[in-house]
Amino acid sequence: MNPAVRDLLSSVAVCYRLLKYKKYRDYWMMRFRYGAQERFREMTVHGEGATFLIPDIASFLSTYEELIYRGVYTFEPKHDVPVILDFGSNIGLSLYFWMKNYPKAKVYGYEADPFIFKYLEHNVQGFTNGNIELFNVALSDVEGELHFSSNHADGGHVSETGVAVRAVDAANELKKFDTIDMLKIDIEGSERVVLPRIAPYLNRVENIFVEYHSEANKVQFLPELLQILQGAGFRIFVLPGFCAERPLAEKVANTGFDLQLDVFGRRMSS
Repeated sequence: MNPAVRDLLSSVAVCYRLLKYKKYRDYWMMRFRYGAQERFREMTVHGEGATFLIPDIASFLSTYEELIYRGVYTFEPKHDVPVILDFGSNIGLSLYFWMKNYPKAKVYGYEADPFIFKYLEHNVQGFTNGNIELFNVALSDVEGELHFSSNHADGGHVSETGVAVRAVDAANELKKFDTIDMLKIDIEGSERVVLPRIAPYLNRVENIFVEYHSEANKVQFLPELLQILQGAGFRIFVLPGFCAERPLAEKVANTGFDLQLDVFGRRMSS
């Protein structure tokens, strides 16, 4: 190999390792700085060029690790101006990820929890480039009103009791676009209702993420979820979320769910 080329490749490799190390260092410095803070206490957190007002440190750090440090939502956009629908935006870390990595994207963020939505609005002001639209609504299979139970973190969900929230038909949101580069669905169990409703329109979606929640008191929806995604032409990938360490011997639930999985779909024609 030409010595000049070899030196260039070596320099590139060193720069890559330094950048990777910086990301690793910054994340663990954040864990060290904030990890011992009391839960469910409003505070301001500084991280990777942005400032976030948060209601709960534990849920923030776990989401930050998954989204910002590991970058699990990374995808290859089909268009110069990608369209991203974010069902379940919480306090805005996913929107921050979209803006940081796809600054030309048009991003539509949906969050049902009125308590959390205040944090979402505040945080987005710190990193939006004008391409983000926010909606304080619940995604469902009908238009109308639902009740929402908040845990003041990342576990709020539609319930029989709780604060009244406006519900919108998720299918109508997809029908607004000819092509959707990324659809993220993290709506704490409501995917059971939303996915069958939007199934006829998933051919418009290039990449999809669904956080699957197995409700401990209901028949599992996982087989239907996978069938819907496969039937829509997605290649499916699954990462573990939450589960008991010994699921055959232990009955463990987290905010009413005994299993959570991160399900990714990439259109096979892509």
